Amino acid sequence: MSPPVDPRDLLAAAAAADLPLAPPRADAVAAGFPGSPAHDFGKIVTRVPVAVATPRDRDELARCVAFLGAQQVPFVARGTAHGSGGQALVDGGVVLDLRGLAAIGAPSPGDDDVVVEAGATWAELCDALRPLSRAPAVLTSNWHTTVGGTLAVGGFGDASHQKGPQVTMVRALEVVTLDGARREVREGDPLFDFSLAGRGQLGIIAAARLATVTRSDDLRARGVVWERLDHFLHDLASFATSAGAEIVRARIAWARGRVRGAVGAFGAGAPRLPPLLGRLGAETRVDYAEAGTEGPNRHWEAPCPALEVVIPWEPADPAGGAARLEALRERVLAAGLAPYLPLGSAVMGTGPGARWPHAPLAPLLAGSSALVVPIRPEVPAAALPRVMPGVKDIARWTYDEGGKLYLVGVEAAEDVDLERQVGPALAPWRELHARYNPSGLMNPGLL
Repeated sequence: MSPPVDPRDLLAAAAAADLPLAPPRADAVAAGFPGSPAHDFGKIVTRVPVAVATPRDRDELARCVAFLGAQQVPFVARGTAHGSGGQALVDGGVVLDLRGLAAIGAPSPGDDDVVVEAGATWAELCDALRPLSRAPAVLTSNWHTTVGGTLAVGGFGDASHQKGPQVTMVRALEVVTLDGARREVREGDPLFDFSLAGRGQLGIIAAARLATVTRSDDLRARGVVWERLDHFLHDLASFATSAGAEIVRARIAWARGRVRGAVGAFGAGAPRLPPLLGRLGAETRVDYAEAGTEGPNRHWEAPCPALEVVIPWEPADPAGGAARLEALRERVLAAGLAPYLPLGSAVMGTGPGARWPHAPLAPLLAGSSALVVPIRPEVPAAALPRVMPGVKDIARWTYDEGGKLYLVGVEAAEDVDLERQVGPALAPWRELHARYNPSGLMNPGLL
């Protein structure tokens, strides 16, 4: 464990090195999420740093990382802090605020890739690509998260049933390691493979080269209601290969066990869908960018002990998948979470038999498709002690079912079963951690 940091000595040394470190402003700390460096989206964990670093470019980021490593000061990377377990917070260390690194390169003619810095949000990236009628292939429902932050955990969205998580779009990374080196890495380099969805254990993602697709924001969609879970899973499996189902957004209402959602495709004309067991509504035209960039609302205000689970399912066995989803529903109800989930919970699929070997740490399931269910309750602070045991129970059940946790939820290090979370990738990951982050100063707490 590192000795306590003397803020005066640290800030004096940073000033002498011409580095952008400053003590956190008291008013910002007290303000709460999203402006406070001591709070995250969950509003459950409070950790007060001794300083905040605000690098303005990648070179300054590298100098900050090398300085903090030499000073033996623990630090965390922070984008927009949309976690619930304090992953972007640190007590007595330094918050490395990456929002100053938001440059987006101009795509080259005939090149479908774009280079974007880690602190840019997906909304900013989409804005830059829109005049070219291009977009990232996979977007989450919240475009206000940063590119680097999402790639560090995986990134599931409403196209993941066909295209997988956001890490599958990555062609190259620039990773800053604890020695301050800026390393350009590609698939096959262990630093690339184990930085994607690696939660910053080996280095800080500074920039990424992402593949893009030709696409407008004109989405033609149809609402769907599924009264039965097996009917929903039957249709979800069929969407994996349907051109008319480029986008699938579905939410389970826990009290009723009913799933409501929408499915659609981009461009002119009604989406051509396979025969469905769900009840189709009328076609509607949606501005996909408008839907993705909705700002904070009242549902962001309460503490959120989020638990995002990834559980196996076999597309050929919708009844078996429905039984597992029903078992999860029973635990949500037993935990008393349903009243705090007025919007229900999203349910996403990763597609039949999908494989992404270049991201061994992504929360995917070997030999199986997966259902991704973000459970994000809006819980008054007074009710947290009542619901937390049930949240922990759901985490244990997920591992017992052969599933994984998406590592942005409310968890302490001891709640993550790394043997079951990572499997065979754990040993090489630990070896890389010993090489690149031996003191555990960078994003501490997981390994």
